[in-house]
Amino acid sequence: MNKKWIGAVVYCSVFFSAMGLVSCVDDAYDLNKDIDMTITVGGDLSLPGSNTEEITLKKIFDLEDDSNVQPDASGNYVLNQNGDRTTTTVTIDPVVVDGSGIAVDAAHVALGFDYNPALPEMTVAADVETKASFKIEKTDVTKDVVALKSATVDMPLQLVFDFSGNAEALYIDKGLTLSFPDYMTVSCNDSRMEVKDGNKLVFKEGTPIGRNGKLVVEATVTSVDFDALGARGEGLVTPGHLVVSGEMAVNGSAYLNSSEFDNTNHIDLELGADVEIDRMELKEAVAVVDPDINISVDPIRISNLPDFLDDESVTINLTDPRIYLTVTNPTPAAVSFKAYMIPVKDGQEMSGKEVSVGDVEAGDQPVVIPANAEGYVICIHRTSDPAGIDADLTVSVPDLNNLIEKIPDEIRMDKVEASAVQEYCTIVPGSAYTVETDYQISAPLQFNEGSEIVYSDQMDGWNDDVKDIDFKEGEIQLKATNTIPLSLEMTVDAIDANGNVLDGVTAVVEGSIAAGTAGNPAVSDLKIRIVSDSAEALHRLDGLKYRVSAVTTAAVAGQTLNENQTLKLDDVRIKVMGGVTMDLN
Repeated sequence: MNKKWIGAVVYCSVFFSAMGLVSCVDDAYDLNKDIDMTITVGGDLSLPGSNTEEITLKKIFDLEDDSNVQPDASGNYVLNQNGDRTTTTVTIDPVVVDGSGIAVDAAHVALGFDYNPALPEMTVAADVETKASFKIEKTDVTKDVVALKSATVDMPLQLVFDFSGNAEALYIDKGLTLSFPDYMTVSCNDSRMEVKDGNKLVFKEGTPIGRNGKLVVEATVTSVDFDALGARGEGLVTPGHLVVSGEMAVNGSAYLNSSEFDNTNHIDLELGADVEIDRMELKEAVAVVDPDINISVDPIRISNLPDFLDDESVTINLTDPRIYLTVTNPTPAAVSFKAYMIPVKDGQEMSGKEVSVGDVEAGDQPVVIPANAEGYVICIHRTSDPAGIDADLTVSVPDLNNLIEKIPDEIRMDKVEASAVQEYCTIVPGSAYTVETDYQISAPLQFNEGSEIVYSDQMDGWNDDVKDIDFKEGEIQLKATNTIPLSLEMTVDAIDANGNVLDGVTAVVEGSIAAGTAGNPAVSDLKIRIVSDSAEALHRLDGLKYRVSAVTTAAVAGQTLNENQTLKLDDVRIKVMGGVTMDLN
């Protein structure tokens, strides 16, 4: 509470008003020479009542510009405190199998060519039907990937054909087809080939293989259906263990030119068909991932509090304090987040006040940050009603007020666990992502029963006005009309010019100011009584040191403090008991 309104109660006291009694002295006399100017006015003295203007809560609080309690656009007071943004890099390791993990079994097929001189044929053909096999296996791929559904891959192939036997050249016939497993798709930029059905390479024309030479066709496996592999016990067998095997079927025909048969009507050859695979790398995959997501969140440090919240006796029971967690999650996986928030005072964790967030205990609500989310706002609040909260996700934590019941120096986010939700998503292995986190406390000053805020201050500078006045007892009476939803109770001590409490002087406040609202103002009677053992003791009076305790009652619980709420003091009456003696010498 600000001393402007407390001063309005006390500063209008009889001690100053009595000074008006000197106005009747005639200037024609020299009163300093022969006349004793000590005057005593006996009996109880009362001055007529007076009123003050309404004093707004804005004037009472008198907040500094940098205070973390400020009014919002509607004038409602809100405690706001921002944390520091933190960043975390999340990587999904590459998935690459090099040649050491690839085994190939080449195909070899015997071809017999029979020439009939009676027929004027230019070529002699033989059927080709064989298979080459391959197996890719690696037991130490990254465990960041725990399941695979499908993937685009970069798996360069060299299809190598050669032959042995007595011929100058063997021709691969147009239409000869190389069929890869159904779970693969292939591409080929060789002008002699065309791709059919996604997984077949077909020769578009007769293509020769020279004696002691080779026919090489370059192609690439571009995708793998790991679901289909799973049905046969392959694919990502367990995290870190990858198996891909299959066959390349060769079907069609090969032929020789008739000129090869000058001295014979039959030629035997052996055709070799090999697949050379240097590596396989997953470029993009539909997968379940579990990378390390080590999110760290800097503490929220609570500072710049106004005086009425910065007393050791302050206890807060807010209706719906809110903590906003803002996360940018550019990863392709949704992230499940859980942590404990712990208040810290004077460097020590406040025992029994930690609050869990996320699915850390039975009954807690999970906190899930979607994939590819930028500036995703999660509001962790106390009530189950999300009305009026501007956030992407609201999470109700009933014991959230534990964190600020006794306002801490900081709130730490501890035991943070963040993990990818175990569901399929599209990933790019080898990528790095920057996850950003930021959080803020936003707590409207909307108090429930059990709240107490405290303000201490003093009013002084009276001594020049009262040092020449002798009296033993004075009293101020007033009516207070209050629309502030706080019940105000005050204690006071009389002090000297050095701020020390005066011995032999008691100051007592009788009554309190009841809490009210704009629609239902509360009217209360209040007395402030100052009593001294002797009239001389008050010569050293310089003012009052006061302490105001403001509490919330059941009748006004849940009302928000607003800068336009007011306190008005009416019928302020000042009374001096036992008379006043003034030394006017």
